[in-house]
Amino acid sequence: MNGKILPIALAISLILNVFIIGAAVGAIGARARFMPHRPPPEAMMGGRGGGGGGPIMRAADDLPTDVATAYRQQMRAVAEASRPTLQEAREARQEAADAFAKPTFDKPAALAALAKSRADETAAREKLETAVVEFATNLPQDQRQLLSRALRQPARGGPGGRRGGPGLGGRGFGPGGPPYPGGPQDGEPR
Repeated sequence: MNGKILPIALAISLILNVFIIGAAVGAIGARARFMPHRPPPEAMMGGRGGGGGGPIMRAADDLPTDVATAYRQQMRAVAEASRPTLQEAREARQEAADAFAKPTFDKPAALAALAKSRADETAAREKLETAVVEFATNLPQDQRQLLSRALRQPARGGPGGRRGGPGLGGRGFGPGGPPYPGGPQDGEPR
């Protein structure tokens, strides 16, 4: 009887090991497919030649080293100063999302929260763009041309920014994104 149990136990063990290895490989593959790649934080700050950050930070990649260093320092300072404004924008957007989730929808509150979020994001963007213009004021024309490339490039994620398009497109709900719960599916009129 012992002679029959050992091959059966080995076969069961082999099947379980193959199943576990397959599940691990599948999980790793699914994570790689569905989780966006995030570069290390230092790359996001636009390190020399790293191409990190948005077009405004990447513009420094082509500038002379001393000018690029000064440019990045100024842009980081402006970004740091805008952090509270962007936090308020995120909080306002969260308030709008909360209004959507309540049993009784408060349309004026949702619209007001979205308007505040949009105004805060615009104010932060205006500060950064103004800083770029102020910095460019003292540059020679050839270096200003290099900065002009940054203004021509789309933001991360495509023409509409990191969300992939105007409104809720891209990866979010809407055209190009997954169908929203209870909404029209592909091919159905919206």
